[in-house]
Amino acid sequence: MSAMPDSTTLPRAGTVKRLPRTRNGRRFGRIPRSLWERWSNAQAFVVPPRMLWPVALRRARIVGLCLLGVQFLGLCWWSHVLASRYALTSDFSTYAQATYLIAHGHLDPFSTTLGRVGHVFWRDHSAFFVWPIALVQSLWPHPVTLLWMQDAATFAMQATAFVWICDIAAGLARRRRSTAAPVALVALGIILLVPDPWMLWASSFDFHVEAFSALCAVATARNLFLGRKRAWLWALVGLSTGDLGASYLAAVGASAALSGRSRLRPGGLIALLGVGWFLLLGVIHGTQGSPAHAYALIITGSATGFVPEHDSSLNVLSGALAHPARVAQALWANRIDLWANLSPGGLIGLVWVPVLVPITLILAESQFTSIVDFSYPGFQSIAVVPLVAVGTVALFGMLIGGRSVGRTRRWLARILFVGVTVNAVAWAVVWIPHAASRWLTVSPGAAAVLRSVHAKIGPNDEVIASQGILGSFADRESIYYLLETTVTVPVRAHRVWVIFAPNQGIELASVAGTYADIAAFAQAPGVNLVVASNGIWAFEWNVPPGTTELRLNPPHSPEIPAWTVPGSTGVTVRDGPQADWHMASTQRSGYVVDHAYWRATPGVYRANIALAVSSSANVEVWNATTSTMLTRQSVPGTNGRTTVQTTFELPSTPPEHLFSGWGPWRTDVVEPTGDQLEVRVWSAGGDDEVDVYNVSLQKLRSSH
Repeated sequence: MSAMPDSTTLPRAGTVKRLPRTRNGRRFGRIPRSLWERWSNAQAFVVPPRMLWPVALRRARIVGLCLLGVQFLGLCWWSHVLASRYALTSDFSTYAQATYLIAHGHLDPFSTTLGRVGHVFWRDHSAFFVWPIALVQSLWPHPVTLLWMQDAATFAMQATAFVWICDIAAGLARRRRSTAAPVALVALGIILLVPDPWMLWASSFDFHVEAFSALCAVATARNLFLGRKRAWLWALVGLSTGDLGASYLAAVGASAALSGRSRLRPGGLIALLGVGWFLLLGVIHGTQGSPAHAYALIITGSATGFVPEHDSSLNVLSGALAHPARVAQALWANRIDLWANLSPGGLIGLVWVPVLVPITLILAESQFTSIVDFSYPGFQSIAVVPLVAVGTVALFGMLIGGRSVGRTRRWLARILFVGVTVNAVAWAVVWIPHAASRWLTVSPGAAAVLRSVHAKIGPNDEVIASQGILGSFADRESIYYLLETTVTVPVRAHRVWVIFAPNQGIELASVAGTYADIAAFAQAPGVNLVVASNGIWAFEWNVPPGTTELRLNPPHSPEIPAWTVPGSTGVTVRDGPQADWHMASTQRSGYVVDHAYWRATPGVYRANIALAVSSSANVEVWNATTSTMLTRQSVPGTNGRTTVQTTFELPSTPPEHLFSGWGPWRTDVVEPTGDQLEVRVWSAGGDDEVDVYNVSLQKLRSSH
């Protein structure tokens, strides 16, 4: 049995009618008429039995799947590292809490991490596939289990895209005497898929529904392309992944319908199924996790415009259709991220009709937003590279298809092949080595402390933690995150654990504000400081009767308690009343206090340091962003505790540099606002005693 050529690439001989000519002999409407004829004469792509494939092609297929298997094992290992280091944020806790509650009989779980007050979990994205996942999670109830299931979905998506590429190569093998070109197509698919850095990026950021929706979308698209009825099975599974899966299926069906008359009926029906399910979920308020405020630029014309909470995706669509200039503005603002999403897969595959609409939809969902966290490559656009890779290989097949290929086309194909290969490898070389610095931001020492604290927490206790380390504590009914330094959290248990990690994990809260929270909470009645080590402060709070909420509201200019910021030679003293807690020097020379951080903009500031010095000490203020000392003041011996003030100016300096790639292999990153100011206290050691009690910073005026 031989493969029939894909009608979207090479029409069958004898099926295309000649175009009518006008009186002057010129063809009328050549391009639209040609497209119509190609669409009308399209046939389902038929793949010959694998036993009839050339041996080299079969071997290349096995090699590719094995390499993807190695990629899968690497992702599983990386997920284990992230989970063991407690580097899981509040996004992970949303799904981990839901699976925990479902496995323990709460079949309609209430999520306490969704928004300020939370809501019923299924209303977030209507991700009903989480219920069967909870059964698997219950067999091995550890955070890494969820991550491994996500890795399995990623592998299945990649493998589906790769076998689709092999199908296309098998079709080309029928039309050529040599097997070199089909094997080259498979090799290109391996190069585009295996080293793709965004698979690692997507798997590093907690657990999300996108990997499962993407798997169903790619599998549905492939089966529609091959004219197989199992596309309906994948479509139904895709609907279980919620509103996101519904939108993907609508796009996949539309693309299939546009690729040929033979796919019009199944593609159109699946598109209608996806649209209908999406609208139904909106009617029953099952899309609350897809707020429109991220698309304020499209809806209001301003990235900071107000968007009501009840606005939906339809408002985004209507805004885009009514104001195309806003769309252009959003795409131009995200042009670097748009390129970063498309480039590793070969870029040109975007225009291959069977994948055009889903790629366009996924990119619209990520690139229309003004939030960089959504637009850069990652879990939000995990399906883009596999789909673009399939399209790129298919277009290469068109370029070199047929029994005879001209010299120009051969050289063009070779140049493009080399360019696409070098580009894909370059993305991997530039970005894979930086995964640890971006995602593995909890130190081994801090992870060991968190592990010991976790063992002390009871199953019915409530946990309130910094959002960067929250995910691993989600195995309970009540869990809340500290995303800001001013927050009010409901109290639902008799015992509450509050865990602060100001410098561990991916944190957005002010470091100085978090230190102020630590000092304020330590004074609350019934609070016991269980551990203060390696950047982790864990408190156990026996909640007074009648207490229903916890309020953390530090002063406007927070004062950092010195006992929370030990330097290399400092030792924490927590004897007696908290007002007397301090950081004491040792006999070694070095900093007693450092890492007292503030994020500040250019201006004139005053640092206030409460300390006691027996002989001498140095008070220093550094711009940690540029590693520049701004001021140093020598403090002679004091008669007991006193407050030293030092005034300095922070000049205008370049923003803190975060790695964003280089050359054409770049993405946008969220640049911090202002510079990182750090206050340090230095002691000469020996018999010189230095006790530091607190540090604060006050802005006197802005620089002009």
